[in-house]
Amino acid sequence: MVENGKLHREEGPAMGMTNGTKKWYRIGELHREDGPAVEWANGDKEWWINGRIHRADGPAIERCNGDKEWWINGKRLKQPPIKLYSTISNILNISNDICSICMDDFKDIETAGRIKCGHVFHINCLSTWINVKKNCPLCRKAL
Repeated sequence: MVENGKLHREEGPAMGMTNGTKKWYRIGELHREDGPAVEWANGDKEWWINGRIHRADGPAIERCNGDKEWWINGKRLKQPPIKLYSTISNILNISNDICSICMDDFKDIETAGRIKCGHVFHINCLSTWINVKKNCPLCRKAL
């Protein structure tokens, strides 16, 4: 769908190619918040936000051969910025008992992420933070 001269679609891909590749756009830029913005016909996947390759909660590029690349706001990282845990009880020696981004207590059923400096946050809070800042909310070390 074209809106104001730019590819845009709220639900489903804005562009489906004849080879099976699918692309999601918002206001002319690759963008998708609930999954990969590009699903290549060969099975490769790419996550994009506001026209920049980006994914805070996993690799931004997943290749069908198993290779993975981590990107934040269009910049490639050498290593994953976050270690994910399905429940708080999976994190030993937790350094903080509340998420310092939202100030809520951790509950055992929530997904959490530990960044390089060792601090732990709700993964949804951390994803939002990383979109704006490039450092730890507590100690300010670079991600």
